[in-house]
Amino acid sequence: PVNYMYHERQLSALCGVHALNNLLQGPYFGAGDLAEIAQSLETREKQLLGGQQAPSSSFRSNHLDEVTGDFSIEVLKAALEQHRLQ
Repeated sequence: PVNYMYHERQLSALCGVHALNNLLQGPYFGAGDLAEIAQSLETREKQLLGGQQAPSSSFRSNHLDEVTGDFSIEVLKAALEQHRLQ
């Protein structure tokens, strides 16, 4: 039986961080963790493109909006994969 339910309240625009932690029932991820995943995805994409940035991402990340703090769905999926979830 579940004795309690973990819940993070929304802070700033970090809904992806809070959604993951609420789903996983603990403080598993912070904004920095997801930013690292976003950077890793950017690096892998750049390698696949032969070292060149995609035209749409030449001035910004496709996986992290630094103004709002929003992370792409790809970042959230990669975070879940670290916990063997899809």
